[in-house]
Amino acid sequence: MAALVSENFTVHKGNDFIIQFTIEDIVSLEGYNLRWVLCPDHPDEMPNSPILLDKTNQGESPQIYTEANVVFVVVPSSDSSQASSINAGSYYHELHGLDQNLKGGVLGSGSGTFLNTRIGR
Repeated sequence: MAALVSENFTVHKGNDFIIQFTIEDIVSLEGYNLRWVLCPDHPDEMPNSPILLDKTNQGESPQIYTEANVVFVVVPSSDSSQASSINAGSYYHELHGLDQNLKGGVLGSGSGTFLNTRIGR
């Protein structure tokens, strides 16, 4: 079972989790193109920081879904397992959204902290 976490989260490496964003000024996100990214640093501190995880609500296997004005980003255990590029530490993430008229921008952002486990995965 995946844990539901907020925009500022702390999880153990190798755990499944779902990030929840509530967008206060939008009634429905139906028809929006959504993209979520995770980077090692905030763009103000390091503008060319690499994107470590990149998820969308498009394609055959969308990893983002919505219910009214709430966005859920699904992060499976493989994204932060020992074999991934995610190390223990803090990261920056943000959610972008564009409506059918290609209007929008950053809908939410936050910090994520990954912790090591004793057993490891």
